[in-house]
Amino acid sequence: MDDRETFQAAVSAVQKIANELRQTSRKTAVGTAIARKDNETSIVEVFPLDQPASRPLKVLVSWAHRGEDWSAQQQKAWEQQVMEFTTALRSMGIDADIDLFHSHKSDADWTRFGQKAVLESDFVLVAITDAWAERWSGVNSPRLGAGAVVEADALKGSFIRHQAELQKKLKLVLLGEQSPRCIPEDMARFTYFQVDVDDFDTYEDLLRTLTGQPYYDKPELGEVPILPPAVREKFKRKSDRTGVHDELEDYDAVRSEIMTLESAQARKTKPDLATQQRIEVLRAVLNAMSN
Repeated sequence: MDDRETFQAAVSAVQKIANELRQTSRKTAVGTAIARKDNETSIVEVFPLDQPASRPLKVLVSWAHRGEDWSAQQQKAWEQQVMEFTTALRSMGIDADIDLFHSHKSDADWTRFGQKAVLESDFVLVAITDAWAERWSGVNSPRLGAGAVVEADALKGSFIRHQAELQKKLKLVLLGEQSPRCIPEDMARFTYFQVDVDDFDTYEDLLRTLTGQPYYDKPELGEVPILPPAVREKFKRKSDRTGVHDELEDYDAVRSEIMTLESAQARKTKPDLATQQRIEVLRAVLNAMSN
């Protein structure tokens, strides 16, 4: 079984699981399935989503159909890649939409489709290419790519109204061999994902982001531990240290106190922490006086 057949088999398996979830658990959370390829085997894992069954995530896939210098073959291959990406998302419980699904509708209004879809979607995934970047930057041919231009303008309008909202809504997707170099400078703030349409493993980061399923859960905040001081309180300030040094200036007095304290400690069943700290400080003072 080659990679394409493996991919299609995984999609079918995921779709079957999704259908079973809808039939058996109408009132529970939607299950999103992530298929992983382990050598020649596709392993399907199902994760719960924090979304009601009647409200799957709505996603618009925005893309530029072709670049000015593309051949007909390049255009067709890119269309196939974008369609496979969108289909894979739908197989995993994401209500992904794209203009290709509406291309043969008699009542399609392309002057409004893109803007309406951008406003109504939970997320907009831009299949970023140099061609789409030209639409965003307004340097494309005026006779080419009107649909992507409408969607790009709608996204810019959303940015003006609410910057944080668009930051959450807009994600960039690099399909196949597309490079981050095609991302315009003023879109560098948006998160991008590298996805191989034939490899389900590469969808994981995108799915986790869309569905709010972090790879690492933040643990509950614990309590700050209470740590004992390293020396007695009056040795913490310089002025105190000076006073104590004057008090213990006599070498013999220091040594005598150490011996007295050590003797007292030896007689105790449980040595006193404060006394032991005092002994350690006095030893340090004694050592300094010796030098």
